[in-house]
Amino acid sequence: MGVHALTPLLKRFAPKSLIERPISFLENLPVAVDMSIFIYKAGLSKDSQSFAPFELYKNFLSFLKDTKVKPVLVFDGQVFNADKYQETKKRKERLEQAKQAVSQLKLQIPQYQELQKLCLFFNLFLISSVKSDSLMYSKILNKGASFLELYKSFKERVDLYLASTPDKKTPLGEMFRKEAMIYDKLSLIFSLLQDSKALESDNSILNTLKKNATETFTEANSLLYSSNARYLSLEIYSSLKPVRSTVEYLEIANSMGFTCHTANGMEAEIGENDAFLKNSASELKNSPEFVDFKGLYGTISEDTDVLAFGGKRLLRSFNTDCEMILEIDREMAQLELGISFQQFIDLCILCGTDFNSRIPKIGPVNALKMIKKYGSIEKIIYSSNIDPSITSSFNYKHWFYVSV
Repeated sequence: MGVHALTPLLKRFAPKSLIERPISFLENLPVAVDMSIFIYKAGLSKDSQSFAPFELYKNFLSFLKDTKVKPVLVFDGQVFNADKYQETKKRKERLEQAKQAVSQLKLQIPQYQELQKLCLFFNLFLISSVKSDSLMYSKILNKGASFLELYKSFKERVDLYLASTPDKKTPLGEMFRKEAMIYDKLSLIFSLLQDSKALESDNSILNTLKKNATETFTEANSLLYSSNARYLSLEIYSSLKPVRSTVEYLEIANSMGFTCHTANGMEAEIGENDAFLKNSASELKNSPEFVDFKGLYGTISEDTDVLAFGGKRLLRSFNTDCEMILEIDREMAQLELGISFQQFIDLCILCGTDFNSRIPKIGPVNALKMIKKYGSIEKIIYSSNIDPSITSSFNYKHWFYVSV
């Protein structure tokens, strides 16, 4: 979220720009607060299962008051940026994928439970030794039908998954791969167990089977545990409903005496000070709340785009149970990196933001080297050896280049 890998880049090349401060440092300081992340967290929190999101939201606002900071709360408006729209579209697609994964896991988890029981049976049978229990041995043969039924269901689920999912490198795909390995081992165990004479005459076969049975039981346990954990996390994520309007949240904040602002035509991270506002829409500059953004110390947010839009300081890790926050000082970062503000913007764009795509194969470190060498994105494109066909679709002249 925000500028890709900016924080680790600054930690490596501009360490003085990262400052850990006690939360008490913010007392009496005027700051902007990007409310979008806190509204989102209220819905995502595990506590939202027992508390309404509005109650969690109120708890955060009460905590904000307790810190004695002087906040201006900034709420998302309607976003008209085309590139940001693409990012929003991707998030909706991920939410839809999460819902599909939940449906798929609902089918898989009962199968994993049966698979675990089958692996446990094999494991106990082999540990107790096939020689000493003929009744147990006859039972193992009857498990063949259960094994074949489970395996048939597995094949059907895999075929359905492969038909509906172009990208096979997904967590669900990895679960299917692990499940397939368990079935392969079980198939070998079951086939060898049917040869009782070989088992009685060769102890090494029995020892190998015992080892394989123990491994399959461990793997089946791990598969069941990870699938349950993933199901719970995806169920919470997929149950989130997008915030249709900030009106109710805004009304609550107003009723508690906070100064609030809705960033119409943009998102909340676009708004802190003169430099920031110079790059934003004219309607925000002319809004009656404009005065609220003058002279702020920084912005409380997790979104590093704040710095690309001119925010002087980003205040991260601010939450209801924090004791320390991370301050990122943009001007100090520029000083340590030896670049101007415009070059810092270009660096952020090359790293990739919510508002623009990236040039393939150019990571944050190379982006910094190229900015220092060539001075700007335009000179990088025209002076370097980057294939023009790659940069032709690189859309960067939009938000960051308005009236700079």
